[in-house]
Amino acid sequence: MTARFLTLPILLATSALLAACSGSGLSTASITGQSAETKSALPPAPVAVTDPRRRAIRVAEISARAEKCGFNFDPMRLRTNYLASEVQGGLDAVQVAQITTVYDRAREVTWREVAGDEGYCYGSRPAQVKADLSKVLANDFVFLEQPKKNDQGFFAGLMDSPGRNDRINPGWASSASGEGIVTRKPRTEE
Repeated sequence: MTARFLTLPILLATSALLAACSGSGLSTASITGQSAETKSALPPAPVAVTDPRRRAIRVAEISARAEKCGFNFDPMRLRTNYLASEVQGGLDAVQVAQITTVYDRAREVTWREVAGDEGYCYGSRPAQVKADLSKVLANDFVFLEQPKKNDQGFFAGLMDSPGRNDRINPGWASSASGEGIVTRKPRTEE
């Protein structure tokens, strides 16, 4: 008889405990400060490129790629319109001169990269080049990019440090003369 009276309270306590854990939102994520919505959230929205040098490089690349694919436009007029938009954005004469140099150099480098590639303007690439060209010809020089992920884990940035290659492959290990490299003689069976 006492077993019957003890079984009922234990059964009620167990079911109450299970119900509380499943519907209360108590989880490891709530303990660590994260929620289920945070984990399943979409990636951050793209942000506008604010560096004029990066915009200059982007417009120059579009110009060179569009010319390679044979689109009918005036590259010098595009360059002039882009530089005028940067002046309207508040750049002074020195900054405009720097941006002009960056633009010209980026266009030259991009042209050299794509000039020899005979298969460059095939597949889906011409459609992308056309979309990019239409955008800049409409004087829309705002480019969006995904923000860099700011990983703050324990090993974050370990492989991104400036001297990383020196630690992995020190200069003496890759010297042409072999100086500093210790070689072992192969074992021979005697």
